[in-house]
Amino acid sequence: KGHTKARVNFSAPLVLDFEQVLTGHVTKVVKDLTHREAVVAVNKLITDQRVRGAIQETLGPEYEAQFLPWLRSVVNDRNGSAAQGLGGFSRFMMKMRSNMVAATIGFKISSVIVQATDLIRASDRVKKPELGKALLDFMRHPVEVTQQVREMSGEMRFRSENLDRDIRAALQRLTGKNSAWAEVQRFAFHGIGLADTITSVPTWLGAYRQALKEGVPEEQAIREADRTARLVLQVGSPKDLTPIQRQNELAKFVTMFMGDATATYGILRDAGHQVRGVKDVPKWAARVLCAV
Repeated sequence: KGHTKARVNFSAPLVLDFEQVLTGHVTKVVKDLTHREAVVAVNKLITDQRVRGAIQETLGPEYEAQFLPWLRSVVNDRNGSAAQGLGGFSRFMMKMRSNMVAATIGFKISSVIVQATDLIRASDRVKKPELGKALLDFMRHPVEVTQQVREMSGEMRFRSENLDRDIRAALQRLTGKNSAWAEVQRFAFHGIGLADTITSVPTWLGAYRQALKEGVPEEQAIREADRTARLVLQVGSPKDLTPIQRQNELAKFVTMFMGDATATYGILRDAGHQVRGVKDVPKWAARVLCAV
């Protein structure tokens, strides 16, 4: 919290190291300016005894216990440089993870193709006529439709930067580096970003139009479309990570390709809870097929 304290008359030589001082300081100041009000409000809400009691009764104490660690992880994400304060083993794991992500996601065409097929999963929450119409509109005018969706939704505006936790970390490590290898690594992730745009933009647009048709106000329809994109497609922003994905570098290494698995688990779990008898089995089977 040093950057929030008033200056004193003490003076000493300034340390202007880019990696350890300047980037960390600027990041913390920006995070403080952009997140303080929201974080204070959320913290007040989830620590209120009445709210905690309601969550425990509805979801259980195990779920309620995850809210505060989740909020801390959102606050602490990218506070400082990517490798600041890490030990030798953690630095090694981070570097190996970044290289593996570039090789298995960035440079592997099959990963890009598989990412594009996630559009099938969107039919779990978006009705097929709305999803199909949104896809046709996107195919006719991909640039215009993408710009329109990103202007309406902050979630979609920054989705390409938060598509995957490990891609985000790898790009962060490349900040300030202009070598040929750094440029190659940056270029490697364009394919997966393009494939996700082909999937996420029609999904968001279809969910948005579907909500409007159901009589939902526009602002709420935008939130519903954001929620749909988060639930059925891969996401990697700090607020969307599971507890195990937020742990140490070893745990992050083990959960490198967990983004799609988390979304799939959510769909399968919800589908299972919707089964009330034999008559619901065909619908359950269809949802499972779309999920996997």
